[in-house]
Amino acid sequence: MNTKDGDVFVSGASLRERAAALARYEAWDRAHRESLDPAGAIAAVASLYRLLPEPSRTRDDDPEFQGVRRMLDALALLGRSRG
Repeated sequence: MNTKDGDVFVSGASLRERAAALARYEAWDRAHRESLDPAGAIAAVASLYRLLPEPSRTRDDDPEFQGVRRMLDALALLGRSRG
């Protein structure tokens, strides 16, 4: 799926692929209903972070947080569509 330059869904096939991926995640999530306390959740994320190679941990891929801005803009559109 091409998500570069804001082209999230470029075809019906990519939209179906994304929907299928979300459905697989939902099925996995339902099968793994373990709840973590906040400290446990942070410890789990920290252990995953430590698995990343050092260059990946220090690279600043989005110094102006454009990805976050695009996500917030998309979420704002979703909020407006609900009335």
